[in-house]
Amino acid sequence: MGHIPVALGKIPSAGLQVLLKGDPAMRRVFVVVEPGPLHPASRHARRQAHRLADFLVSPAGQSLLVEIDQARGGPWLFPLPKPERP
Repeated sequence: MGHIPVALGKIPSAGLQVLLKGDPAMRRVFVVVEPGPLHPASRHARRQAHRLADFLVSPAGQSLLVEIDQARGGPWLFPLPKPERP
């Protein structure tokens, strides 16, 4: 099982010990999906989904995710990689 459910108390962990933490190969990608043109979401819901996606990838959103992650004993969330310059 993953480290996050154990650390956050989502899975009973009496007697369990975390054996692996911090391996980049074990990271999972999280994505934000906006409703497509055929989805029955309302115009307001589409606008809100777009705003959320924009915020999460913005510098302010990335900073907030890091702050929350540190407050919860991370690192479990990792910011977007910085674009490489040619």
